[in-house]
Amino acid sequence: MGFVGLQFKGLGWVSVGAVEDAGGADVEEDDMVAGAENDVSDFFSLFRSMADKLNKHELERWAVVVWAIWGARNKFYFEKGQLQPEGIVEGATGMLTKFQSLIATQTTP
Repeated sequence: MGFVGLQFKGLGWVSVGAVEDAGGADVEEDDMVAGAENDVSDFFSLFRSMADKLNKHELERWAVVVWAIWGARNKFYFEKGQLQPEGIVEGATGMLTKFQSLIATQTTP
């Protein structure tokens, strides 16, 4: 999934253009907003909602990217350091790939 045209606004990133869906096709921002679920009241409810909609691979990727966004937000808030969205996603997915490779090479007794 690619992220294109993101700009920093206040304390969050906003899309200013199209993004790509999992198949590489452009999805307009309005389409994403219209389909987004925003009636969850806490993170646990959001996670459960995502777990019902995503397969295991997608949920793992979503979770690690959300965690990385949270870390980037904290870096901005506490250290005044700003990370680019592409770097956040690439770092998170790279870490997930390394973790999955490590787990795959370990054997259980």
